[in-house]
Amino acid sequence: MEWVPFVGHGAVEQAFGTFQNLSGSTITKGLGGHLLTTANSNTGYAVTNVTTEEVRLFVGIAEADIADTKLGRFTTYGYAASVNYFAMGSSITINPGDPLGPHLTGASLGIFSGGLKTAFGPVLNMSAAAITVSAGGYLSGWVRAL
Repeated sequence: MEWVPFVGHGAVEQAFGTFQNLSGSTITKGLGGHLLTTANSNTGYAVTNVTTEEVRLFVGIAEADIADTKLGRFTTYGYAASVNYFAMGSSITINPGDPLGPHLTGASLGIFSGGLKTAFGPVLNMSAAAITVSAGGYLSGWVRAL
């Protein structure tokens, strides 16, 4: 894991982790990843898209598209400019500061307010205005996947 101090109006820390995508397809920038636990892939660095079975092994948000079998960097702690949120199919509002987490049902890939989370995340919405969710999209967030 790599700690990077943010240069700006003070000292803000960010953490990144490098993981190998073994999902069978590309993990798109802004999507979350989780550690694999299957016998042949339980390496501690192999990841796939977040799924229902493994949401508690959330490692963070992909910083760029990561092709299958390739290594890629995930934001594990700190600001992420592009975080994918799950398409709800109906409208709910996500306000600045709302905690978001990996989805718990179906084959959803994004994070959302009904996902697995504590009162503080693993992702906090940092978008400046409330977002009405129906078709899914991207927001900025503070990641706490450690």
